[in-house]
Amino acid sequence: MAMLASGAATVGVRRVIDARGVGTGGRGTSLAALGQRMDAAWTEADVLDNATNTAAADHGFVSFEKQRDFESRPWSWDETVTCDGTQITDVDFDFDAVEPGRVKLWRNSSFGFNYWRTPRSRHFQIYDTMMIRNAYCKAGQYQLNIVCSMDSHDSCEFAREHYMLGALKYPQPKERHLGSGLFFCDKRTVDRMHFKLMSMCGARANIEFNRISNLAAASREAKNKFGWQFSHIWYVDPEDFELGLIHNRLFDPAMAAAFEDKMRLQCYKDGDALRANNCQDGVAVEPRRVFNTRIFGGSPWAVGEMHRLLTYFVPEFVPLRGRISDWSFDNGLLRRWNWFRPYGCACPSDEELLTQYAHSRNKGFTKHLAFENQVTAGVATPLAHEYGSCHWVDFDGDMGKLLE
Repeated sequence: MAMLASGAATVGVRRVIDARGVGTGGRGTSLAALGQRMDAAWTEADVLDNATNTAAADHGFVSFEKQRDFESRPWSWDETVTCDGTQITDVDFDFDAVEPGRVKLWRNSSFGFNYWRTPRSRHFQIYDTMMIRNAYCKAGQYQLNIVCSMDSHDSCEFAREHYMLGALKYPQPKERHLGSGLFFCDKRTVDRMHFKLMSMCGARANIEFNRISNLAAASREAKNKFGWQFSHIWYVDPEDFELGLIHNRLFDPAMAAAFEDKMRLQCYKDGDALRANNCQDGVAVEPRRVFNTRIFGGSPWAVGEMHRLLTYFVPEFVPLRGRISDWSFDNGLLRRWNWFRPYGCACPSDEELLTQYAHSRNKGFTKHLAFENQVTAGVATPLAHEYGSCHWVDFDGDMGKLLE
């Protein structure tokens, strides 16, 4: 630890951890209803925040109170700080093969490998620990600018130590750096996130639902505290981060020019990404999830604007905590009390929500996404459809049918 502390001056970077929790403080009808994730055991009473349900808590046999208590106790990080096995060689990443425009974009960007420890994660804890180490050790080697959010000071410190160790143990020449070595980690507990899904949804669903809002909040905090400003801010799922991502089409300089102030997301290749127990619309066919939110971003303004618009959009389709009185059950499906359609969804993923968002009739919403018809005026992009998000979906159609 002493070595890590003394080495900070050697690599000449500024690294900050904020241990204070930070909270963030339009109607549109839709043609593609999210539907309702339902369980046969649910009743209207089960939806209330103070309900004690022994049958529907994630198909388990514990009350909501016990479930919340379980999720509020994060597991401990491995005390070992190591970057062994993360050294990046020319075989792993050919820096000289990266076009200068992409290098410049990354150097002017910040990245958020955000992570919250919950017992019911997608993976075993040892796997998540390995992925966090891998992401931050490699980011440190190339001095990426990090502006991230995590569940606690301990988690921020775990990330920072591996970022520093990667820079110290496997330093890259300055001319190969992909950032300025800035590091900021914002402690942001689940209960301080902007959108609060109902208790039945669980902490993991709430974390994923707030991905965009958390990215915007961390960027805003870094700017307010230190004056850090970046041309682009990106969320990347820690388990998906590799330096080779620099070749991803989201980082194409032509895309940055074509969609200067638009939100940019990846898409599922064929629009058929379904999942079990998805939000239903009372029919056997599950709705598509068009967007993939394991990597996304754009200018700070674009991401912040998406967060602002979602604060208006989300309550129309999702019963947030404390607002259940706005909703009622109709033939086993959830809907807003004053609407015949569309039905809402109690626990949607952010991917399902953004699919709904993209189908909104209110073009004031969709104009902030990088669609082909939103190309910045005057930018020469003869193949603009190759850069627009989800160009294979006709969002002017009733249900966004696939284009042949």
